Parts: sequence; C-alpha cells; structure tokens
Amino acid sequence: MEEEREKVNAQRLRCLPPVSNDAELVFVVGCPTSGTSALAWALAQHSALLTDSESNFLYSLFSSGAIEKAWEVSSRVEKGFVQRFQVTRGEFYQAACLGFASLFKGAAGAKRWVDQSPENVLVADQLAVGFPKAKFVQVVRDGRAVVRSMLGSGFAEPWASDAAEACKTWAFYVDTGLAKARELGDKMITVPHRAMVLQPRRVMRAVLAFLGLAYEDGPAQFLSESRVNSSFGARTQVPLDERARARLVAAIPEGWSDKLEACFVRHASWAQERYLQLERQWLGEQPSWESVISEESLALPGGTKA
Repeated sequence: MEEEREKVNAQRLRCLPPVSNDAELVFVVGCPTSGTSALAWALAQHSALLTDSESNFLYSLFSSGAIEKAWEVSSRVEKGFVQRFQVTRGEFYQAACLGFASLFKGAAGAKRWVDQSPENVLVADQLAVGFPKAKFVQVVRDGRAVVRSMLGSGFAEPWASDAAEACKTWAFYVDTGLAKARELGDKMITVPHRAMVLQPRRVMRAVLAFLGLAYEDGPAQFLSESRVNSSFGARTQVPLDERARARLVAAIPEGWSDKLEACFVRHASWAQERYLQLERQWLGEQPSWESVISEESLALPGGTKA
C-alpha cells in the first residue's frame, strides 16, 4: 500500500504546474522625500504606465518576515506539502504575491502599475522573488536636501522633528538601497535626483529603455515642468520654474545651518560620499549645480532638534 501511494504521489509531483507570477510591476523606491513621487507620476505620463496612491502594505508584510518564516518552517516539515510537492522558495513567494498582483492588475487595467511606496527599497530583494518580472527604479537624492526636506515635511515620523534621526535614516536608506541594487543587478536602475532635474530627457530615455518601453516625451516633459510635493499627507503638483529648479539642485539647501551641517557630517558624511560617486556617473566630475545656491534662507520649523 505504501509503495502504491508513493507511485501516485510521484505522478502528482510531475503533474503539479509551476507557480508563476507574471505581473510586470514597476517599483519606484528610495528614501522618503527623495523624489520618488515625482518620478512615479512622471512615468505615469507614458501611455503604457499608471500610478496612484502608495500601497504601503507590501512593506508591512515583507518587513515583518512573515512569508520567509512561513517558507522556512513549512519547508522543514518532513513529508509536508512543500517537501512532498517540491515547492521552491520562488514558487512559494510568487504564490503568496499572486493576490496582490491581481489587485495591481485590476487597478492598472491594460497598463503596467507603478508602485511608488519608497520604503519598498528595504525589501526589494524579497519583492523581486515574489514578483520575478518586476523592475525597480531607485531614486537617490543629496543627503542635505533630503534631511532639510524631512525636517519640513510635517510627517509624524521621528525623522521629521529630529535632525540626527533624519541624517541616520537617509544614510541607512542609501546604504541599503545601493546594496539592493548590487544584489538585484539588471532588475534595478538607480537614478540621482539632480539628474532628474537637470537632465530629464536623458534620465527618462534610460529609465524607459530599462523598462523595455518606447520613448515618449510626456514623462520627461512632466519632470522638466512640474514639481510633486507629497508632504503633509497630500500630493500637490506645482509648476517648476527656473527659481524652483535652482532650489531643487542647490548644493546647500535653504535653511541649512552650521548646526545641521555638524550633525550631518557626524551621522551621514560617509553615505554622502557614496551618493556623490553615483551622481558623478550621471553628471560628470564638475556638474553645473555646484555653483547654484539659493539666495533666500528659510527658518527651520519650531521644535526641530539637531
């Protein structure tokens, strides 16, 4: 009887169809306040792409380690389902993500969905397993600009009111994001924010080619003419004139102080060097923004700690 049952199970193993998640999602990722919203909405100007609100739930699920733990536990059960049917880790992850893929496909219709939850960069390696046909576009922004933006964002996160926390958070995202880029290889492209502002067409040609899409001018035009502000829990789009563009690419952001500089050097200077190396690959050794420093200075929000 046992021998007969083994034969039946062997036949089932051969007949079990492979699990496949074919959703061609686009994940725009990076540190908060780094320009991920701007790039996602720019990409949505392409006829084949669509975006909307951040999902957030993928990070909550994957960062908890629930799927990985479930896989590890079930794969060790002798004669359990995973072992008996030779389910691979990739198939397990893809099966877990099929429901989310259905949600995104339903929202996008005939287009490809662009998810713009920045924190997904921290779990990009796991998402790449669950969504094997997904592509990741990482935005990295100058550390001083990100820290200044964090402190004026109005968010409830600790980094929105504590300068040291803002510096450490940005450095952590840069370090983790660049490590994920190395791990994912041709599944991720990393773009410096200043290149988006100064060379929108060059950036969009590279990103669209990376996504396997024909070039359209709408995304680059959006980047060159609009600014997206997702602070305070709402997305607003405003025209991007020359003065606003100068502020975005300034080497020293408005409201930057000696106290903030000391805090930044202490907690994030090593990550800034890594960022500048990336930026030089796009803009050259002496990019034009070096001399662009805005004339006005804005005071930091009350209660900000450095």
